[in-house]
Amino acid sequence: MMITTTAGCTDGTWEEYSTTMSLTLSTLNTNVTIYVKFKDDEGNETSCTSKTITHDDTAPTVTGLSNDDTPKNTINWDWDCNETCTYRYIVDTNADTNPTGDYDDTQTASKDTGSGKFYLHVQAKDQPGNESDVVHVHAVIGTTSTGRWVHPADLADNISPNGEHVLFQQVAMDNNGNAIIVWKQNDGNKDQIFMSEYR
Repeated sequence: MMITTTAGCTDGTWEEYSTTMSLTLSTLNTNVTIYVKFKDDEGNETSCTSKTITHDDTAPTVTGLSNDDTPKNTINWDWDCNETCTYRYIVDTNADTNPTGDYDDTQTASKDTGSGKFYLHVQAKDQPGNESDVVHVHAVIGTTSTGRWVHPADLADNISPNGEHVLFQQVAMDNNGNAIIVWKQNDGNKDQIFMSEYR
């Protein structure tokens, strides 16, 4: 048998017949046409037949993901690939987890429980079986504190205007350190409900 990349089988070496054979390609990551013909013990040759294959050893690239530090109640992620791919992913609180297991067609993920920073880790595999690098991105559920009290305008200079007493103070704080205080106070003319936030 002869196997070659030359059209018409005009340039090749006759070898012993085998059901499998390796061939070094002259060009990579492109469509390649392979030509083959056979010869029996009497020297009779078949016609030259061909098969076009795609050589691809380039890893795919996961696209469409980036970090998002804006706090949200629900995180929604969507991703794609620079070629036809399947994917595997995991969501957790670690910055560099590598997903494992089977690949499938899933291209979305969401997270709506817990609070703080969560990480999405996505890996793609193309049709020839090349695997991408794992993409790691993060997003935030809930709110985060900048570390300052935000007061109503008329309390900017004096948290207790006009020397009035504060009544019925209520304080609440979430797991991220954000706090809120509400209270009843006279503004000099009538009783008002005031609020100040730490965020």
